[in-house]
Amino acid sequence: MTKKNKKNKSKLIITTIIALGCIVFVPLWSLFQPINTDNKEYIYIRNNENFETVTKQIAEKRGIIAKVSFTVLAKAFQYDKKVRPGRYMLDENLFNTFRRMRNGSQSAVQLTFNNIRTKEQLAGRLSKSLMADSASIVSLLNDSAFLQPYGLTSNNAVAVFIPDTYEMYWNVEAQDIFERMYK
Repeated sequence: MTKKNKKNKSKLIITTIIALGCIVFVPLWSLFQPINTDNKEYIYIRNNENFETVTKQIAEKRGIIAKVSFTVLAKAFQYDKKVRPGRYMLDENLFNTFRRMRNGSQSAVQLTFNNIRTKEQLAGRLSKSLMADSASIVSLLNDSAFLQPYGLTSNNAVAVFIPDTYEMYWNVEAQDIFERMYK
């Protein structure tokens, strides 16, 4: 082997090592890189959503490098096979957000309502802040079989919802909302 071939071979090896280092380092670096955001951003994961929708939301809010980094991390910890629904705050660095999502540590919603007169108004207000849709809430408040054990009718079921500020998880079901208000 000539001296020139050895030099070219060593340059190729060094270039390959540097390229592979960059491919590995940049996504890992972005996991721990703080991102300055003045307003809080959240990722909303509905029941039965898959991993692709989660990574799509991350790409929309933090960029493609964050999506790649999150995907590598998720596959390493097998989060891509068990996505937990909920509302998760995007932290200053992506690693903390990933840990919260993997553990299911959701960010609670401050739910405030007042001046509510009808079931439809109540359902509309609740569905703006929570995953439960207004149709399921109204249906529950009209269900006499559901309300009967509580000693309520569809006419007075709204009275259980006392105007105040409550802290709930975003993915709470309509029945759980009612039971929390009934206590």
